[in-house]
Amino acid sequence: MGSGLYWAPFYFSFMTKLSFIFLSILYVLISILSFCDIMPMDVQLMSCGALIALFGIPHGAIDNVLFLSDSKMHPVKFYAGYLASMALYLILWFFFPAFSFVIFLLVSAYHFGESQFSDYFDHTNITSALLYLIWGINILEGMILYNYQELVVLFTDYADLNPLLDIFSYTPHFYGLILSSTVLVIFFIYLIQKKIFKIENMLKEVYILALIHIAFATLPLLVGFTLYFVVLHSAKVLLDEFNFLKSKRIHSNFEIIDFIKLLLPFTMISFIGGGVILLLIENGLIEISYVLLSIIMISLITLPHSIVMNRFYNR
Repeated sequence: MGSGLYWAPFYFSFMTKLSFIFLSILYVLISILSFCDIMPMDVQLMSCGALIALFGIPHGAIDNVLFLSDSKMHPVKFYAGYLASMALYLILWFFFPAFSFVIFLLVSAYHFGESQFSDYFDHTNITSALLYLIWGINILEGMILYNYQELVVLFTDYADLNPLLDIFSYTPHFYGLILSSTVLVIFFIYLIQKKIFKIENMLKEVYILALIHIAFATLPLLVGFTLYFVVLHSAKVLLDEFNFLKSKRIHSNFEIIDFIKLLLPFTMISFIGGGVILLLIENGLIEISYVLLSIIMISLITLPHSIVMNRFYNR
């Protein structure tokens, strides 16, 4: 069993609470949509944007603290490497947008799976890495298939998104969902046989996976993804980060308020940086759609964040 099982009782209790919150919100949203078939896009953007700003951005705002807490690397070297990876990825986006988008999807898939299953493994090995990737691919394939028409319309309406449209061909994603689901079943059986999973662990993970698919299938794309990203991903990662820093006892009485103070600096920098870029677009100084800008900005942050979190979970 993984070293993360030091926190296992609290973790499983917390994930049960999160899945209950997820289910409750999902029920409310489905009820609302049963009365009004369409949720206005401005309402989606405002509500989902606010939630991602409050939870999604902060969950990656202390990569520096996590990395440097037990590393002898000089902070300047860390920041230089972090920014260099973002710069190189941005250049890749400029020359190979479709390839860069696929990388973004795969890195995101792995990161989602790693945060979900990290408490079961001591370190990353071939088995755990494949599980992380396949689980993440499974939920992303579901998100794409259930919202296929919405994605096609979105990527057709914006000229700078057209080069990415071929990525959303229906048939490969249909078979991708079937294949990833089949492989996940095999993985779960294997993990039970190896005593990494208990039956109740498997049932809990299947339940959470089913909730995610139901959310993607019944809610608008942005709403469904935000619900998953905020409640089941970001909140869980924030818990992992808080527990780690508390166990390190970075000072004598590390509490939630101290954790929030650590999150604030780079969260605020992200807000300010995003605001500046939006102003540049509004004034015509940068010619790019808001949708593509959002995808690129998120991908640039996701790449180094995923690397830091992989190191974090391997500890």
